[in-house]
Amino acid sequence: MFLLVQISDLHIRPRGLPVNRISETNTLTERAIDVIRLLEPKPQAVLVTGDITDSGTEREYERARILLDRLNLPYFLIPGNHDRRRAMQAAFADLDWMPKEGPIRFAVEVGDRRLICLDTLVEGEGGGRVGEEQLAWLDAELARHGERPTIIALHPPPIRTGIVHMDKIALADANAFVAVVARHAQIERILCGHLHRPITASI
Repeated sequence: MFLLVQISDLHIRPRGLPVNRISETNTLTERAIDVIRLLEPKPQAVLVTGDITDSGTEREYERARILLDRLNLPYFLIPGNHDRRRAMQAAFADLDWMPKEGPIRFAVEVGDRRLICLDTLVEGEGGGRVGEEQLAWLDAELARHGERPTIIALHPPPIRTGIVHMDKIALADANAFVAVVARHAQIERILCGHLHRPITASI
């Protein structure tokens, strides 16, 4: 059995500070972690698809690290539009999969699957972009492991949702991304965050 847990858009804040004065995101994250810890059978890993923090500050990443370490499971993170790359890399620098510099992109083996995580962060912008260099890297990774069932993770989904304010901050190069993944039949899922609601689509 393969079990991967996805959570997303944690928007961790310094303790006691809500996001937009609406919800205590730290408490909600703690509750989600408590549920994951009770799962039987245990998942192979947990994937967090972006917006780990709300403002990308060092204090927020320190808090996020404390919370995520409570999982007692392997976990993998990608940045969302609220994250900041250097602070995120510094907070999780000791984890094997975290790049020391540059884009936070990597490929790891999880059970009998391959997980490819992409960095779409354009700091200061609400949307995201994979970029030509990363698309070429993705294409090469997929070609190199063509027989291995694969999951791809990125923050903004490569689809239009009809949610007007979210479609305005979507994945800028979605068509180019779709053109790459369409060439590789081993892809089982593309997991995204950003929308704050469950949506399933085919591309």
